[in-house]
Amino acid sequence: MTSLKSDNINLNEAFAEWQDTNTLTENLFVWQFFLADGAFPGWQSITIQTLPAAESPTILSVWQRPEVGRGILLNVDVFACSSRSAAHEYLRQLLQQIPQPVFSRQTEPGIGDVLFAPPDHSTLLFARANLVLIVRNAGSEPQPITDIARQLDEDISSRPETGGQVVPEFQRFETPVTDIRVGTGVPLQVEATDPLERLLWFKFFSASGQVFEQEGQLWYRPTTTGPQEITALAINANRGIAGQVLQLNVT
Repeated sequence: MTSLKSDNINLNEAFAEWQDTNTLTENLFVWQFFLADGAFPGWQSITIQTLPAAESPTILSVWQRPEVGRGILLNVDVFACSSRSAAHEYLRQLLQQIPQPVFSRQTEPGIGDVLFAPPDHSTLLFARANLVLIVRNAGSEPQPITDIARQLDEDISSRPETGGQVVPEFQRFETPVTDIRVGTGVPLQVEATDPLERLLWFKFFSASGQVFEQEGQLWYRPTTTGPQEITALAINANRGIAGQVLQLNVT
């Protein structure tokens, strides 16, 4: 287990051990992620604030258990990055900056591609795909937060079946490029809407390449040749899910 002090000059050496780690069986990219009011059963949102950034928003949220008041509070913050590699670099920067004396890399099953926590586990700092997430106690009565972090990670990383009472609709999921070569990024054109005009967030799964974002544009970079596919899922606030598959032939 690797311990990291915020002022530790050996952080870069430790980073080499886990950078670009992927614990899923395929590559995942999350786009336009948001937290809905009912994201955590038994918890009520006090505030969910989205701060626009250069490429992707940052989500800062505070939650409470309504039956006990503000003695039990939970912070959940989400930072969206342009790729898994960018998320891991951002996580490294956070480990240098956060005002905790020591964070150790954890092996808690089902939480992130890489996870860090202080000895009392009052804060869980982890990366999943291109997201960096912080779950922490914020009230006067600390509560176990492992199950909440695991549930959040499952919501992000799972590949659920499509369906629901009100389901989004894809208008298109395609690339204008016909000559697709290994190692070269191709732009993706994605358009989906919700019948009730609500926000949507997206998951992109791929086994033979990675989806990433650059200056607001989605791209796909294949890592092998031959036939391959990207699966896109569009998700609304009530967990209605639509799916679309883009098939490619890479030379």
